[in-house]
Amino acid sequence: MYNKLLVVSAKNLGFESKFFSDQPWKFSEREPMRYQLWLEELKQWIGDKFELYVEVQKRMDTFINEESYKKTYKFTFNIKFIFDENFKTSSLNGFDTYIEALETGIHQTMMYINHSLK
Repeated sequence: MYNKLLVVSAKNLGFESKFFSDQPWKFSEREPMRYQLWLEELKQWIGDKFELYVEVQKRMDTFINEESYKKTYKFTFNIKFIFDENFKTSSLNGFDTYIEALETGIHQTMMYINHSLK
């Protein structure tokens, strides 16, 4: 769950958390909220510094069981990237958890930043 590469990449770009340690994986696995808040702070910093935005959207899919005709609902999370003031966007779909989508979205955005800086 804790992506050390993401933490190192963020530090290399100049990010320093104002509220949490720069080593959020050192916290207990029972504290995923602390890591999520660290990711949210990083997401905000990327938006402020690079004007690149990551938006995680919750989506509900409905499935109908063909045998019983009962509806089943499944929630998935999608990522929307906003790259410039003209709202040029891109997206990735189908994540099972919010934190997985957020982590992937930030990672993809940081790869875009690193590629742009070369």
